[in-house]
Amino acid sequence: MDETPETSTTRRVLIAVAVLGMPAWVFLAVMALKQFGVIPSKQPSPAVALPPAGVELSTVAGVSLRRLSRNPSGSSRGSSSGGGHFLLEGSAMDLKDIVRSVVPGRLDGEEFLPGGSYAFKIEVTTGGQAEAAQRLGQVLEEGLGLRMVREKRESSVLALTCPDHSAFAMTSIPLAHRVGVTNRGRDGGDRTASFTGNMTALVRFVEEELAGQPVVDGTGIRGPHEAHLRWRSGDRRSLEKMLDGYGLKLEPKRQEVEATFIEKVGDEAEAVVDPAP
Repeated sequence: MDETPETSTTRRVLIAVAVLGMPAWVFLAVMALKQFGVIPSKQPSPAVALPPAGVELSTVAGVSLRRLSRNPSGSSRGSSSGGGHFLLEGSAMDLKDIVRSVVPGRLDGEEFLPGGSYAFKIEVTTGGQAEAAQRLGQVLEEGLGLRMVREKRESSVLALTCPDHSAFAMTSIPLAHRVGVTNRGRDGGDRTASFTGNMTALVRFVEEELAGQPVVDGTGIRGPHEAHLRWRSGDRRSLEKMLDGYGLKLEPKRQEVEATFIEKVGDEAEAVVDPAP
């Protein structure tokens, strides 16, 4: 009798049961059920297709956005002469970095932004950064089918907490003339820096190190403090170990936060595929 794919899979599962025992049987049975569609497999988040290279995506005044055929490293420069003037342009930047540079505050849904490297220029003479962000939002909606919505929603965040205030080890100072992370350097594979400021400034630093994941201040600590920071960039465990040394913790929670949410317009879902040249 010819062996079908179903009987072949069943035979392999039974052999695994006999050789490896019950735990293997449970695992392999679940895998087989997923293969036959009885248990649905987790699907990746739908994303937006890459726009064609060399095509101008913007019909919005003051905004030029074009995907490059290659992904060279590039740079951006920005300037503002006051009176509502805003200028930002670059020769080759990731779209996520462009949106982060223009849109103030937290972002959510960056995974929908297609990859690639872009040449761009955004310039408005009135309205400043808020007007520039609004026009960039128009470009994303018209050119990529994405919308940007600024509002408060309940989201998964990390709360920076201090479970025991008596164990808080940063040094209190009367006044912070320079707020934030300064004197950045390296020591072997570690990053080093000096921190001066309140917990809001520390939260911003932690968000940057966690690639923009929302972080909220739940420490209850007031006033400026200073500390020496030493961590391994891109390593969350290293960051948490450093914070733990000062009596601080990162705890997941659900909380209403204000952010700019990037969403797809409609239900169309295309995979990210680089079109053939």
